[in-house]
Order: sequence, then structure tokens, then C-alpha cells
Amino acid sequence: MRPEKTIEQGSSASRATRIPAILMVGGRSRVLCVLLIAGLGIVAWAWHKNSSVFARPQEVAVPGASAEDETGPDLDFDRRCHSPGVVKCAGFDSPKEIAPSVYNDSRGQLRALIDTDVKSSGRGSLRFEIPSHSGQNSSGGWTSGLGAAFGQGQTFYVQYRQRFSPEFLKTKYQDAEGWKQSIFHMGTSTCAAMEITTVNSYHRGYPQMYTNCGGRSFDVDLHNYDFLYETGDYNCHRSNPNPHDCAFYKANQWMTFYYEIKIGGWGKPDSTIKAWVGYEGEPLKQFENGLNYQLDFNSSPSDGFNAITLTPYNTGKSPAQDHPTAYTWYDELIVSRQPIPAPGQNTRHE
Repeated sequence: MRPEKTIEQGSSASRATRIPAILMVGGRSRVLCVLLIAGLGIVAWAWHKNSSVFARPQEVAVPGASAEDETGPDLDFDRRCHSPGVVKCAGFDSPKEIAPSVYNDSRGQLRALIDTDVKSSGRGSLRFEIPSHSGQNSSGGWTSGLGAAFGQGQTFYVQYRQRFSPEFLKTKYQDAEGWKQSIFHMGTSTCAAMEITTVNSYHRGYPQMYTNCGGRSFDVDLHNYDFLYETGDYNCHRSNPNPHDCAFYKANQWMTFYYEIKIGGWGKPDSTIKAWVGYEGEPLKQFENGLNYQLDFNSSPSDGFNAITLTPYNTGKSPAQDHPTAYTWYDELIVSRQPIPAPGQNTRHE
């Protein structure tokens, strides 16, 4: 049970000395004393019953959180948002929160909204609709600042939760190269030298990553007509994709994606990009271990990563295809300068 605050109303010693002082006064004061004592008795009874008038003030809870739940998802997200080093925290709880950052699809329609029924915590989540007969920009996106700019020699961490409808995972979109999840970039340039993108490449069914507008992937060439598409706890071979070695997406649950980006010198193979994924209720497992990796700037060595885009953009997707309407949701985005716990964990992830 959450501890309740109480209002100090004087010590027992002070109350013991004031009442006898009144009783010592004769005549009319005795009548007032009796009325006072009776009134105090009524107040005490109402306080004990916790009536709406005399209810004891409680601690202010996180919006949407139960006052009796000290370990619920709302308070867990609030604690992570207030961890040292956090520079951005987005809970996607109201239309006002996303209004400045969402943009339309290729037809000028707004496909992003706050879903108050499907959420990981708080009052809502950011939902994108992928309608039938839609092109590569099927749903628009959400672009916002990272909370700071990160350049050479700096490190930043990103985590968010994402959910997928069964239709989204089952549909093989015609002529498409695979839908994206997130893009870390600079300014409004989402397809540039300075870019780190997570994508369901060619609808293989698990996350992969690339930079430089797709010009440089994180795939490992094994030089035997095989590639590792995921590395770390997962080692996903192109020749043998399976659920044990590949982090396949799962529908109807909140999956966690967690990133560590250590920037070396621009144009030098000394950066490190690591990424983890966690199924709902399970620990994170690494799916990307990019060591000695080269990251480039856009136009100047003073450039830095300062923006993030969340979008199901699917390069090449044919608007002629008739397919089921699909959805994907985002929630609990946090950007930080140092590692912080993942959802439901009490220790920092490093």
C-alpha cells in the first residue's frame, strides 16, 4: 500500500495542555468546551471513515498509475525517465504531445494518433495505421529532437517499446524493401550519411540495421555465400533463419528495443553500435554488436545526431496491392547520456 501523507496538527503534548486550560474557565466557557469536544469527535469519526470532505491527502501519483501499485508500468516508466543522464522522455499520452512532430502520409492523410486502448503505460501510445492500397509512405511518421546533439567522442542511449498487429507481421508488401522502425539522424535528413536505421529488411521478420542511407549495413560477410544478419546473443545466418538464432518479431506484445551508440571519429572505423531486443516480460538479448564501425558526418565535422524518427516507411511499397489494414504502436521513448534500466528492470543495462 502506498504510504499516505498526513498533516501535522501539533503534538499530543500540546493538545493535552490546551484542552485542560479551557476546562479551567467557568460558566459559558464550559458550554463552549462541550461543543468543541463534540465537534472534535465528529471530525475524528469522519477522518476515520475517510469521507470525501475530510479525506487524508495522498501522494501525487504518476498519471494513470494506481496509488497502490509501487511497481506498475507507469511508475516504472516515471523512474526511468528521472534516471541520471536522461535528456528526452516521451510517453505518447496526449494528442498535444505528438501534434508538433507527426507528419502525413503521401496522400496528405494523418495516419498517426494517440491510442488510449492499447498502451504500455500511461494514458496512451503512438499508433500508425498502414492502410490497403498505400504506397511507401503509407503512414507518415513522427520526428522529434533527441534532447541533445551527439558528435565525435560521445555516447548516447535510446530505448523504446513497439507493438505489431498480426496483419503487419504477416503481410509481404509487394515490391517493398521492408518497413522501418526507427531512424537516428541529424535535422530533417533521414536518408543521409549520418543515419542509423532499424528495419525489417525485405520482410525477413527480424530487425536489422544500416547507416548511410542504406549504403553500409551491419551484416557480417562470412565469405562462404552466407551472412550474419544479427550478431551478439543472436547469430542469425541468412542460410538458416530460425527463432533460436534470430530475433523474430512477435505480434500483440510490447517488445523493447535498446541501443548504445558510441561515436568515434567521423570516417574512421572506431565507432561501436550495439542493440538489444526484449520480448514482453523477458530480459534483453543483443541482436547487433557492431564493433570498429565507421560513421560519417553529413557536411561538417561539427555535425551530430540530434533527431529521431519513428515510422513504418517501406521503400518501394506498391499502392496497387490490396492487403489488410495493419497497425504498429510505439511507447516509452527515452534518450540518455548513460545506460539506464530497461522496462521492468532495476539495474542499468550496459
